Amino acid sequence: MMGSYEEWRRKHDEDAANNYRAFAEQREQIRRDYAGQWVAFAFGRLIAAGPDEDRVAAALEALDPQPICGCVFRAEDEPAFEVVESVSSEFLPE
Repeated sequence: MMGSYEEWRRKHDEDAANNYRAFAEQREQIRRDYAGQWVAFAFGRLIAAGPDEDRVAAALEALDPQPICGCVFRAEDEPAFEVVESVSSEFLPE
């Protein structure tokens, strides 16, 4: 477990940079081999691919250890490994 947000963020940013670098090297092959499919990418590699986004996401979520930085995206799209920091609407007053 990470000790602080700053430590977690540093590790996330390192992992994101590694994932972007690795994806750039594999982009054309992923787009060619998995066109029209969802792909999961983490740890600098393709984790899963298929037509069902939920199944691909489940494969990513089933990893042990869990990646600090990973994402599911369409093979023809660019991945977004950034942290999305926002307030969930479920916590806002009605």
